[in-house]
Amino acid sequence: MSTFNYELALLCLEQKNVIVKEVMDITKRMEEESLKEEINLDSLIAERQSRIDRIKKCDQMLASTTDGLEDSERERIQGIVNGSNSADFLNPNEEKMADYVVKTKADLKTTVEIDRRTMDILIQKRNEAREMLVQINNEQAENQ
Repeated sequence: MSTFNYELALLCLEQKNVIVKEVMDITKRMEEESLKEEINLDSLIAERQSRIDRIKKCDQMLASTTDGLEDSERERIQGIVNGSNSADFLNPNEEKMADYVVKTKADLKTTVEIDRRTMDILIQKRNEAREMLVQINNEQAENQ
């Protein structure tokens, strides 16, 4: 059986937290862009997706840190990483891991809220554009 690599896990969790903050910032910029008359989200969407891909890589690396651990140890560590085990830490590293997880989850929650607001704005603008198009089509049909 192997021992858990706390240093690598902390590095992954720290990096994931930084990247999630970047995703949140990009999502805020997307919301700001959606309020403009002319909307161009292409570059922001691509930028955000590249960060999301990096988060997935962090998650994969983090998952690999529990390979070779005894089942009970793996479950306990995975509980910390998933945020479901918030007590009974065996050392300060586990507490630091849990802190990163809490911060990351809070930032993800905020990101989802911003994303929902942005989607609502975009849907409203799409509906307004459709209504205007129907009105223009009706006016053109009346003039013929």
